[in-house]
Amino acid sequence: NSLRQFNPKLIGQANGIGQWTNEPIAHLDMGVPGEKAKDIPDQARALVKRIKEDYASQIDINKDWKLVTIFIGANDMCAYCNYPDEYSPDNFYQHMHDGITYLKENLPRTVVQIVSIIDIGLLRVAQCSYKAHMNSKDIGDCRRCNFTHSIECDCIVNYSFTDQQYRDLATGFQQASRKLEQSGDFDTSDDFTLVVQPFFED
Repeated sequence: NSLRQFNPKLIGQANGIGQWTNEPIAHLDMGVPGEKAKDIPDQARALVKRIKEDYASQIDINKDWKLVTIFIGANDMCAYCNYPDEYSPDNFYQHMHDGITYLKENLPRTVVQIVSIIDIGLLRVAQCSYKAHMNSKDIGDCRRCNFTHSIECDCIVNYSFTDQQYRDLATGFQQASRKLEQSGDFDTSDDFTLVVQPFFED
């Protein structure tokens, strides 16, 4: 963790690959592969519970500053073409708002950062079968790649959902994150705030 270069006393980062329930590995990492924005409120509750119950001797919840990073939304985008109402940017906003509100009410002295979602439609560009210049010798690799995408993110291989629709969708999710940041709902005290990190935009 790069932050530990500046303060080796920082705690909470995962020390390997494993389920969030495996505390000796996950520590305060509540991330779960495959989860969507609707799961953020539950992850927020699980984080607060673990800090209070398992880290009470290491973290003074009222005095120690905490950094919470949220990177989610790709699975929402992967489900959108099949369930557009359930996984819309508006619902993304509401689920995130609910989860971050819980953190605000239960984790004083906290900075929450949302890492803005990447445009997963770029996976289409990487798909060989989508390229007109595909070389026949690459067909085997391409089929394996496409098969994996069809399982992990079938909207990527659903070409009735256009490239432009995917770009617009990614923009919608990015704007939802910005709307959370600019809402003012998380800037009402001097011990909690929300920022968006636009690493994967543009």
